[in-house]
Amino acid sequence: MKTLDYLLLLGFALLSAILCFVLKLDPLITTLIFYLPPLIYLGIKRPIVIKQSIIPTLLFGIVYSLWFEYVMEINNAWTFPVKSNILSFKIFDQIPTYVALWYVLWVLLISCFYFYFINTKTIRIIKSRFLIILLFGLTTLGFVLIFKPELQFTYLTLGIL
Repeated sequence: MKTLDYLLLLGFALLSAILCFVLKLDPLITTLIFYLPPLIYLGIKRPIVIKQSIIPTLLFGIVYSLWFEYVMEINNAWTFPVKSNILSFKIFDQIPTYVALWYVLWVLLISCFYFYFINTKTIRIIKSRFLIILLFGLTTLGFVLIFKPELQFTYLTLGIL
């Protein structure tokens, strides 16, 4: 049964990639087309995975991704030249809104996939350390927004940290 689930998720990814490539859609629409079908499928098959994925998504899809993306943007480690016609404003004047949504959906899909296929017990560990992980992430976000660190070799520096 899990093999069929794997194949369906792979089919969703291939179909959405082809569709988005052929139609040259807005980045926001592309994000939704790519991530929502597998999330809906996993949520219908086992609704608890969505609930289990909320905490990891809040922590890593929002808090940690914001400071990470902000550092990457201000240091020109990468940029998103394609502008969304639907959500055109930027978070902290740097992060395109569709990119922030992409991070949230990306982490949500990874987390749902993990809880659906691999492990259902890890959520207790994450819940027990939630406050510490959240405070560290928010402190880092605050530090990054205040001091706007200029990093050479941004990937290497953040990888070492």
